[in-house]
Amino acid sequence: MHFSKLNYSFANETTDIELSYLPENCKSVFCIAGSGSRFTPLLTKNPEFLDVVDSSIAQLYLAELRYELIKQSDYKSYLKLLGYSDASSVERINIFKALKLKNEICQFWLHTNTEWQKKGFIYIGSWEKKLLILRRLFYFFHFKDLSKVFNNNDSNSFPQLSWKLFCKYVLTESIVSRFLYSGQAKYNLPQPFGQFIEQRFLAQIKKNKLNFEFFLQFLFCGQLQSQTAWPLEAHKDIFELAKKSQTKVRFVQNNLSDISHFQYEFYSLSDCFSYLDASLAQKIVNQICASSIKSSVIIRYFMYHPEIDFKQASYFEVVEPSLDSVPIYKIMYFKT
Repeated sequence: MHFSKLNYSFANETTDIELSYLPENCKSVFCIAGSGSRFTPLLTKNPEFLDVVDSSIAQLYLAELRYELIKQSDYKSYLKLLGYSDASSVERINIFKALKLKNEICQFWLHTNTEWQKKGFIYIGSWEKKLLILRRLFYFFHFKDLSKVFNNNDSNSFPQLSWKLFCKYVLTESIVSRFLYSGQAKYNLPQPFGQFIEQRFLAQIKKNKLNFEFFLQFLFCGQLQSQTAWPLEAHKDIFELAKKSQTKVRFVQNNLSDISHFQYEFYSLSDCFSYLDASLAQKIVNQICASSIKSSVIIRYFMYHPEIDFKQASYFEVVEPSLDSVPIYKIMYFKT
């Protein structure tokens, strides 16, 4: 199954949006684990309880490692182990072994999956590996080092024609669904998928400072070119505030569809609804709305937007260019 393995290891979603909508000192937060890069910055708002939930035990092991690394190590070690800063394999292994972790997490990262030792944890997810393969394929459409484009904020030098052809012939809905999502992705965009990707990425490239674009740099350069491109989880002030947080964090293995009671003040649901039938997505929304607790919810959609009736809630699309660094998602907010 696509979601049973370690799919995500980097920040493929923009945490800034969740952080901007999460109230200070709320009682309870629900967050899909993913790579773990999205929930750790939420600690800076000091919720009383935070449940990190995922169907994949591998994703939960990575999320919990990120959390313990913040709590137990210093900032430099944190960057080295994750892969934001250069380090030798020996250095990373020593940093890892200095942590006090559950035995099953130690065994998983020391024996089952050891790829992190070479470059760090942010490079080891299957999604990240596949993005790097796509980057190498794109190179054969333009034969150009794109690092200068991003370092110099030179969007005019981005190979737009090559990108258009690449999206037309390689990034088709069928190829993306099979290659990135093992055939489990749904699709109901109002335009051809390649055209959607082409336009969304070009708009992002043209409107923002490229030396701050962590997702675009990872996608087109294979690495982050400078500290200015680091996502929120790698910022020193976020690290220090998260370390001081007294939030009680639980790591829970569960499917979103199997949860029968939703009792949280804030939900960060990632793009889970992009993989659910409309009836199941509606059921989850109804359960959240039926709760006695007033809630705020952030949902992302990718290729599939299930039809949902939000008549019980205040609902709108989040359009904040300064906060959104990942152009592939439609981001929705609703409040009960």
